[in-house]
Amino acid sequence: AIANNYDFLWTFDQDSQPDHKTLEILLSEYEYLKQKNIPVGIISPTIIDNQTQKELSNGLLKKYKLDWLSSDISPSPFHYYREKLYQCDVVITSGSLINLNAAKQTPLPDPDLFIDGVDWDYCLKLKHNGYHICVTQKAFMHHNFGTYLTNFGKENPVYIYSPLRYYFINRNHTYIETRLSSNPLNILLSFIHRLKTLIKKIVKIIVFEPDQKLLKIWASCLGFTHGIIGKLGKTWLPPK
Repeated sequence: AIANNYDFLWTFDQDSQPDHKTLEILLSEYEYLKQKNIPVGIISPTIIDNQTQKELSNGLLKKYKLDWLSSDISPSPFHYYREKLYQCDVVITSGSLINLNAAKQTPLPDPDLFIDGVDWDYCLKLKHNGYHICVTQKAFMHHNFGTYLTNFGKENPVYIYSPLRYYFINRNHTYIETRLSSNPLNILLSFIHRLKTLIKKIVKIIVFEPDQKLLKIWASCLGFTHGIIGKLGKTWLPPK
């Protein structure tokens, strides 16, 4: 796209579907931000989970972790440029409109972050180079976030995954978050945060997963370990 002088790249997963006029709205919002001299890296629609019909959260960068928050929290945790247009730090790249002028100045997405977290990493690279990650609440995209399992009436949905997906979720998220800061205290806090996240995932697997519980726990723990030491790439191999 860059070689052929395109202005934007609109990226999708295979299980994402934008609403009518989504692209038109994204471009209109981009033009507004451009007129305000705001350097846009990515502008994303609001993502709706197909199964729960709930808005997916977007990420805000903290010192040692990423906080995933919904825009319907009051007061909103996000900075608004104007009504229904706000800034965050991390979005999923499916449905995102990437400004290729910004992409020319930014390292490409890391292919070693297979399946999970590659969009986190890319958003943080754009942010590091001074570009804004933007979300509009005027446009919507529907996305399959995972296999939804009812949570016995509780507000938060429970998603179930394959062992392969558990491995890459834990590995890539651990790798990214434990490298957000070079401060030793923040690195320690990030390690503790990721360890707590791993324990919660193991409990969730034990309680909710219908099968392959031991394999999924093993995959999660291996992913966590590989994330800490930085072993990336397409490295998932189930035990024989």
